[in-house]
Parts: sequence; C-alpha cells; structure tokens
Amino acid sequence: MPDMKKRLFLTTGLISLINALCIIKQNAQADFEDTLVIISFSQDENFVNTNRKIASCHNFSKIYFLKKEKELFSLFDLNNFDCIYSATFSIIYNRLNRYKNLYIFDEGPGSVTTDLTALKNLKGIYSPCFLNKLSIFNVNKNVKRIETDSDVFKKVSKTVVNLLNEDTKPKTSKNVLFIGHYVYRRLSDKKALEFYKKYIDYFINLNYDVYLKTHPRDIDTIVPVLENDYKNNSKFHILKTGLPIEAYDYNFDLVIGSYSGTLVTLAHFRKIPSLQLPMYELYGCNFGLGYKKFFVLYDAYTPKFEEMEDVLSKTKEEIWHRYIKIINKKQKLSDNTELKNIILYKRNILNSLSCLFKKKFLTPPPFTKKENKILCRL
Repeated sequence: MPDMKKRLFLTTGLISLINALCIIKQNAQADFEDTLVIISFSQDENFVNTNRKIASCHNFSKIYFLKKEKELFSLFDLNNFDCIYSATFSIIYNRLNRYKNLYIFDEGPGSVTTDLTALKNLKGIYSPCFLNKLSIFNVNKNVKRIETDSDVFKKVSKTVVNLLNEDTKPKTSKNVLFIGHYVYRRLSDKKALEFYKKYIDYFINLNYDVYLKTHPRDIDTIVPVLENDYKNNSKFHILKTGLPIEAYDYNFDLVIGSYSGTLVTLAHFRKIPSLQLPMYELYGCNFGLGYKKFFVLYDAYTPKFEEMEDVLSKTKEEIWHRYIKIINKKQKLSDNTELKNIILYKRNILNSLSCLFKKKFLTPPPFTKKENKILCRL
C-alpha cells in the first residue's frame, strides 16, 4: 500500500481552524496524513484548550502551537508535505512561495484585500464569495478558485459548538448584537464608553435586548464599566462565547458595529442583517494605515446607520429586506475598479513607507507617533 499523502494546515486558530476543517470535509474523498499548526500571539491555556477541542473534530497526526510565523521554518522541512493549506499570513507568503501545491484560505472579509500575485506556486484559493460580492481579487489568473460551502461551514460549526457544550444562546426574543473590536484599544476609555453607551441606549429605547460581544483575542477594558452602569437594566447583556460568533446559530434581529468583518459574515452565513455605526465619529484618524483598507472595505459593503434607521423599529423580516436591497445594488468587488484602486493604493503606500522608515511592512504594524502623523494625511 502506498504511503498516504501529507498535508499541512497553517491557521490562527478559532474561526481559521473551523475554515480549515471545512476544507478537509470538502475534500473527504481520500485519506491523508494531516498536520495542524496554529500560529497566534495568544497562547493562554483557554486558547490552547479550546483549539484542541476544535481540532478533535478531525484526526490530525500532529498539532503544534506557535507564537511567531518564523518558528514554522525551524519546526520541519515543508518540502516533506504534498500540499500546504495556509490562512492569509501575509508575513510568510514570500517563504511559502517556494513550496509546491500551495493553497490559501481566507479568514474573513478582510482577507479579500490580500495581494497574492507574488505567489507563483499558488494552486488555489478557498473562499466564500461573501454576500456574492466579496472575494480575493488580487491573484494570478491561473489560480483555481474554490468556493467554501456555507452549508459545510454551518455543519462543522454546529459540531464544534456541541463539543464546547456552551449555553450562551440569548433567551430573549428581540435582540441586537453589538460587535466590539480590538481597534477600540486605540481610543481613550472615555471616548469608547460614550460611543458604546450612545448606541446601547438607542437600541434599548427601541425595546431591543442588547448583547455586547467583544473580540475573542482581546480584553475590552470598558466592559466592567458597562456591566456596572447597566447592572439594573435587564436589557443589557455581555455575550461570552468560546468561539467567534459566526460559529453559532443565534437568531439575532440585527448586528451592529463600526469596524468588524462580522458585519459581513453574519449576514452571509446566518442571514442576520447588519449596519455600520458611524466609524469616523468614533475613530477620526486614530488608526494606522494597515487598518484603513479594511475601513474602506467595510464602509463600502455594510449599510450605514442612516440608511437603516427608519426600519429599525420594524420586524426582522423588514430589516432584512432593506438590508438585502441595499447590498444587491452594490458592485462586486472584482468589478469595483475605484475601490480596488483605493485598496491597492494603500498597499503601495505601505511599500513606500518601508523605504521611508527602513522597515519591512508586510503586515500592519503598530505605527509610531511620527508615522501616524504621516498616515493621517493620506
């Protein structure tokens, strides 16, 4: 009997790992010896245990946890694998390019801005076409595009959620999900708190229960303040889950936020309408260049608060109807020359900054004050 082919899966864990499991399920026609590597700065006990539970859905021969991408190349010889499946780690693309049979899978809508043209050995991309509008566009023409099956994603997610045995499903009937994001760390607690409370109060006054979900890799320092301020209000809740929210079959009426791919993914996978709160009201220019392309992307493909405001007191069906009507009028990203140019222009600016500051910016760095002053003028 010939040896089984060997595959390597490079992920960041959590939703990225679930996406890897979806690829495995979509390619279940043959047996493989699969190795899993989870690369993440977050390596606490809870993160590791959660990802081990998720990984138990498949019989991986070996599982490794790494803090830095560069550790991968001292771990083993990648030439020993017949196929490599990697999440969108832009920082190691130039080193993965030398290996045969390379496949990339995205981790969410932000991945569609990734430049893959330098990957000459890239065989294929696994990606949902989010909302039938968003897919990776900056890629060579001969690369095969393989659509991630939404039904497979939901089945795999259901298996994973059952494994974790969490009882976090909202018990109320009219709910809005408020998505937090780690970019809030760039704000003062006072400014972030004012922003949160303005919209929490707005939706509570519309008779919604508001569930605040913070970023899974971050601790939002103002959450304890909000918990205290709303301790006597039964309509405010902190939603604590072990996985990104896309994995759960929760029946929210609406998801809101200012800067998050979840505004797109919950609509795509779970048919939950979303709206974007006024991001510049919150951030101004207080973010680095690496984030700007995502702002542009989410701004273009999420309805604005003012576009949805008049239906927010109506039924979920009416809100969804308005949402999908707005989305259907939007161009596909692959056809949206203006938006593509903006994204690529920002990338070219990033390359220019590499020369200006004599740093190699392959992934959004934490910019210095001097650098941010320049970025804010772009």
